[in-house]
Amino acid sequence: MSQPVLRLVLAVSLVTATALPPSAPASLAGATVGTPSTGSWTVLGESRVSPKPTSVATRSREPIVTAHPFDAARLAVVYAAGPGEDSHPVIRISHDTGRTWATVAGRPRGGGSHPMVAWGVGPAGRARLFYTAMTGSPDDYHFAVSSSDDEGRTWRLRYIANRTRGWFGGIEDIAVDTNRASPAYGAVYLAYNWPKDPARGTGLHVVASRDFGRTWSETEVPKLAPPTGYPDAWRIAYKLTTSPDGSAYVAGYQLDLRRWRFDCPFCKGGSANIGRLAFGVARLAFDRSTGRITHGANVLATKLPETQWNLGYTPELKGVNVGLAEPCWATGLVVDDGGRIYSAVASDGRIRIVTSDDRGRTWRTRLLPVPPSVNGRAQRSMRPELVAGKGFVAVLFHTVDASGMSRTVGNAAAVTFDRGATWVGPGALNGSRWKVAPIIARYNGPGLRDEATLLADGRTIYFAYGDGRDGLSAAFGARIRVTPPTPTPTPTPTPTATPTPMGTSTATVTPTPTGTPAPTGTPTATPVATPTASPVATPTASPVATPSPTPVPNADPTPTPSPTATPSPTSSPTPSPTSSPTPTQTA
Repeated sequence: MSQPVLRLVLAVSLVTATALPPSAPASLAGATVGTPSTGSWTVLGESRVSPKPTSVATRSREPIVTAHPFDAARLAVVYAAGPGEDSHPVIRISHDTGRTWATVAGRPRGGGSHPMVAWGVGPAGRARLFYTAMTGSPDDYHFAVSSSDDEGRTWRLRYIANRTRGWFGGIEDIAVDTNRASPAYGAVYLAYNWPKDPARGTGLHVVASRDFGRTWSETEVPKLAPPTGYPDAWRIAYKLTTSPDGSAYVAGYQLDLRRWRFDCPFCKGGSANIGRLAFGVARLAFDRSTGRITHGANVLATKLPETQWNLGYTPELKGVNVGLAEPCWATGLVVDDGGRIYSAVASDGRIRIVTSDDRGRTWRTRLLPVPPSVNGRAQRSMRPELVAGKGFVAVLFHTVDASGMSRTVGNAAAVTFDRGATWVGPGALNGSRWKVAPIIARYNGPGLRDEATLLADGRTIYFAYGDGRDGLSAAFGARIRVTPPTPTPTPTPTPTATPTPMGTSTATVTPTPTGTPAPTGTPTATPVATPTASPVATPTASPVATPSPTPVPNADPTPTPSPTATPSPTSSPTPSPTSSPTPTQTA
């Protein structure tokens, strides 16, 4: 995470644009989890996204990937490269589903540690690639949005979010509605945190464009109602997703505090200073005819116990500036084709799948199954990401050894075909594991978050993630093909033969030659057997193996006190700017 001394390099690294060959020394390519009856997913392969690092100066982290809206072979990715706060963004394009990558020549506005890309729709139905990062001067950075219609060769600045107070501690999310059937098809959304009240905490601001980035409207989503005695709030790491009905949703982390410090925004203070670890979700409505965006209530979706793990204090996972497994940085948010909202949050080494069927008004929590042990060591789950496709939702995440001083990390996935009732997996995505200690000893470790995207074919997922197998952080990606369950055919009954009716047998008397009459018996008809239909066996469908359902917890666990520290005094309040409800237009 950025600090007050943050320095931004406001240019994309112009690396020689040669394609990276695929590299998967520990790939599980071809490995399939599940069966035709349960549904399955298959690892198609793993490749390098960034070059192999040779020094701290060439390490990479936090890859954010996005799929082309029409071409299933095309992907774009951006990651932060470099030693630490001096990192710079690198944007790359793939034309072969992520097997090889080439760096773009263009330089969009903005840099820093958390750049993002999102592929969407532009004028005349063409694809448009959006890029966002912070730009400006030290301690007065704002998020900027640029776009490219030629896969990064040239860029145009579309928006600078300077209607909110600038600072150094921002982290954002960007999303585009690429569902052709959506009433908001083509809408662009940007969500970010900002110092709304330097004496009380950060805000959640959302801006949206209905015309491919030409004009923008904005709204401020209020914080969750705080617990008594904890008026301040640290809010960060927002997540956006679009919905088939044309709305969108934004989720975010809220740490309720007695006192928050503007000069040390990531400082939590001691256990007495912490009132709640919460995640809220709000529905966004975007009127395409007026360009006005509004928000619904910010609703508490889940709250976490105040444990070492959830506060980022676990010693073996504590980095130089952030905790590797701290839940706030990496979460998932999607809406399936039936309108169910899914939020994925890691808590104490388990991934909570929190769902809502009433547009976010109420929420239900289930737990993802525990991943299998690795080398005899139990595993915990962290850093989840979600992808929704037709008839399935996938969770992509990291696993980490549950105990020990020398812990290792791997990657895993699980897929549900019945809306979260059961899961196929978890299963490993590759055979590689990396040691935690040397990676988190560097600024931001492998990055604070990872990203997955659904290719335009609707069945292939590309998961990009920070990885430490080289001894320094680098970006890798895995391709996963999802295969829904094979429908069980309805048995067709075997036709039953209908017996042909037989006529009544009549005896014919043959005349007897003239002579002595012989006694004549009464002729008797020979009985005719009535055909009987053979019994037809009714076909029985073969039993279908169904994964065991995931248990549903009754309530959130009881909070556990975290380590104590002494909070520092807060800065004096500064009035917040007033946002205009009317759309703003860029030159």
